[in-house]
Amino acid sequence: MEIFGLRLDDLRWFAREDGAKFDRQVELLIRPSTLRNLKTKNSTRRIPLDAFLPGQDLRAILDWKQQRTNRHRASRNDLLFHHPELATLKEPERTIIEHIHEAMREITGDPSLHLHHLRHSFATWTFFRLMMSDIANIPRILGLQTTTSQWLKKSKKLRLRLYGNEFPTRRHAYAVAKLLGHSSPDISLEHYIHCMDWLLATSLANSVILAPGKLTLDAASGKASRTARRWRSAKKNSDTIQNQDGAGGIAAADRLARRAPQESVALSGSQPSAQISQMERVERLLLRYEFDGISQGDLATEFLFPPSEVSALICRARTVQKRRSRRGVKGFVHQMKTTHRRRLCVPLKPHLPFSRSVAEEYFQRLTYLNDSNQTFDQVQEALDYYVSHIQSAHDSLLFRNVRKADGAKTYLNLLRALKIPTSCVKLLSYDSSSRSQYRAIWRKALALSHRRQIERAVLPSGNTSRSALWLGIKPSFSRPKGTADNDDGSTGFRYAMLLGYIAFGKIAASDDGS
Repeated sequence: MEIFGLRLDDLRWFAREDGAKFDRQVELLIRPSTLRNLKTKNSTRRIPLDAFLPGQDLRAILDWKQQRTNRHRASRNDLLFHHPELATLKEPERTIIEHIHEAMREITGDPSLHLHHLRHSFATWTFFRLMMSDIANIPRILGLQTTTSQWLKKSKKLRLRLYGNEFPTRRHAYAVAKLLGHSSPDISLEHYIHCMDWLLATSLANSVILAPGKLTLDAASGKASRTARRWRSAKKNSDTIQNQDGAGGIAAADRLARRAPQESVALSGSQPSAQISQMERVERLLLRYEFDGISQGDLATEFLFPPSEVSALICRARTVQKRRSRRGVKGFVHQMKTTHRRRLCVPLKPHLPFSRSVAEEYFQRLTYLNDSNQTFDQVQEALDYYVSHIQSAHDSLLFRNVRKADGAKTYLNLLRALKIPTSCVKLLSYDSSSRSQYRAIWRKALALSHRRQIERAVLPSGNTSRSALWLGIKPSFSRPKGTADNDDGSTGFRYAMLLGYIAFGKIAASDDGS
């Protein structure tokens, strides 16, 4: 019953020929007959027994059917579950159902359970298995038994048996409704499927875009911000989602959005790469490459990247590592991790809290834009220009030639696509005169409205007659209360752009700083 999702009416007066075998596939035919009527016309359906039953149980049913055919010489319309020695036409329902009820209540300890709950169980687990078939590795956030987790790993076989292919599909809810005998998924989802909270947690664990930030977690917890921060700092690592006073929900969600582990953990390779964000995957791949000397083929297998992409990723990381400042041979533009006086091809992650949150948030947005076919080329062009032209002394991106304003347009479009408000994007002119012709030229080239302000600014090294032609673009970020004065988020945005270039860049930035 639980395996097939049958109604009691479907199980009554079950004919021997309703169990049909076609080559290696065994199907259960739920159809009306002279002995019974079904609840609705949609109740007529086929259930693939070989998809749901273990081999031993399937052989037991087939052997029983064969035994009924040979030994008792049953006719085509005889019942499958029937003893000819009994005076009744079928096995007494009450006896069988009472045994099922006793078993259910003894195992679960719940005296309120009855036969129809098994139909709900079938709907819930079948839908959950089909949804899990789209995920490479099932996160350990459900607190399931080992045997259940192993059983869920076989979900792709169920999907292949039901659909005949492994292509992406949105038919899972319709497939479950068909197996239950419902006309549409509406009734199935509203009354029979009870795993939406599991699916939400699993989707968040596997999504780069949807994983909630810390402020969202604080708000969703319903607790005081100080309490939520204390829960996060305690790092409660229970794998079971608990529902006591809301603590389990926030702890489970925090495991999805917490920061990357310390470097010693990142180098261990002990956590499946499918369970970490795209940002962490890139960081850990570079760390493993630098510290452990793992081959690119092994890195591709461990971090779920194509081998060619791993090679390009490391090449772009080397480009960032070697980029030097325009003045002097010894100066480097980008800050990288160092060890024993050696610069690694791993950008230095910001250590201040707000900058870290900015880095995580905008790398997620870059990943989303990169995955969009409409903005793919623009994202790559903007990232390539950023790495080639950003300077170490200041955080504004300089554009030196007004006749080649396409780079500035592309960068502004990227900032707009990253959902940075126009009011938070500063346009800077390095012409000290109050009425600058170059500001007017830039305004016209970028098609800016007369309300858009271009501020006068001073370079760290001082303005020159040449810098009067330049335009700087610098995004700013709204800081929450209590943020340190030196934590304006600029280092976090810079880190997100560098790591975005390493992950998604198209061409190699030049090493000479041009």
